[in-house]
Amino acid sequence: FVMEKIKKSFLLTFVSFILVINYIYSINAFGLSMSYNDNDRPLIINSGEAKEIDFLLLSSARESDKRIRLDIIEGEEIAGLNKNEFDLPSNGEVAGFIKIKVPDFEEKKNNEYLVSILVRDITSSDNLGTVGFSFSSRISFIVKIQKSEEKLPESNINLYVFLSIILIMVILLLIVLIY
Repeated sequence: FVMEKIKKSFLLTFVSFILVINYIYSINAFGLSMSYNDNDRPLIINSGEAKEIDFLLLSSARESDKRIRLDIIEGEEIAGLNKNEFDLPSNGEVAGFIKIKVPDFEEKKNNEYLVSILVRDITSSDNLGTVGFSFSSRISFIVKIQKSEEKLPESNINLYVFLSIILIMVILLLIVLIY
């Protein structure tokens, strides 16, 4: 009787896991990828320096071709886009860059800026005959200005977290293959 309950519980857990994986796979979306963010990976730049930050717009295979618009909604005094609108093909990627030009370092001033970008789907739905939702998201990163003579190390991705996620995925894959 106890063994029967354990089998039922395991089967329920396994089916739930498969349903979650299937749901995640079927998400239709596009995204923006860049090397910096507002949590643990700020852009550290020398006083008075200019730099181009590359980004990548990505689309899933289940998406149709999209027209994407980017707008800087915060930090426009130091940041500018190479262009605002991008044609993103299905299962494709498009590269762009953000130009950052920081002022000179001032001792008594806050030398950090938040740059926020609004990413919107502006694909026209004319003559499609359906009602849809447009997608938008916001991505941000911090720009820290340093004096030219000092060098602050840029933070990097925690390797242990990455390896732990890979290990968990391998264990789950082995469980699925065994049963």
